[in-house]
Amino acid sequence: EVLMEQQIQPKFSVIVPVYNVAAYLSQCVGSVLSQRASLECILVDDGSTDQSPAMCDAFAECDARVRVIHQDNRGLAGARITGMNAARGEWLLFLDSDDYWPEAMLEHLEADMQKDPGFDLYIGRYLELDESTGSIAPPSEVHLVPGAFQSESYAERVRREYPEYEVRVSILGHLQRGGSPSAGDRILASRLGVGAVRAILEGQRNVMVGIKNDEVVYVPFTNAIKSDKPVKRELIDVLAVLSI
Repeated sequence: EVLMEQQIQPKFSVIVPVYNVAAYLSQCVGSVLSQRASLECILVDDGSTDQSPAMCDAFAECDARVRVIHQDNRGLAGARITGMNAARGEWLLFLDSDDYWPEAMLEHLEADMQKDPGFDLYIGRYLELDESTGSIAPPSEVHLVPGAFQSESYAERVRREYPEYEVRVSILGHLQRGGSPSAGDRILASRLGVGAVRAILEGQRNVMVGIKNDEVVYVPFTNAIKSDKPVKRELIDVLAVLSI
């Protein structure tokens, strides 16, 4: 029965990048496994040096819905791509390992999907927890607009919901590696940030900002993905939505 259950395609693949988060991991994974929905939970251990790898393996031993992938450190984006390539579910969901879901979150999501079927993406809101006070509140900054929508309609929806902002470029790149950032990392991140602002002022569209031969360059996002394996179509779709 267990083997047959594992062969059935889950509705949701929950991808959780894991890097040195032993203090938060139990709450995170527990919040996923408590959901009453068809799911698999993919834990991508991204070269952790604390107890996180052993905890991931323990979760997998206790619950057949948990799958664990151990890899050398590739950063948050690399861990998510690994999870996407391994996913078997009909829908992809991403959860950071120091965050957690409320009870019945997936039940509410499924209900909304049944109420508004046929959409490409479903975006939910999130709340921020102040660990010092225990208070929970909505984020103070701009966040993704909740709801169901088609990929091509999301840019217009953001512009309508936030008319005070001029949105041209939203893929700026993300610099992350294991451990604390070095002085060189901070300088590189600053240069990328300046390049991103310049891209906005110049009206660049659908680009990622990078460094080549010590020069800031703009690369079309479809040309910026390189992998030794075929990249899943879902990743291209996500980038297309984010690149406004």
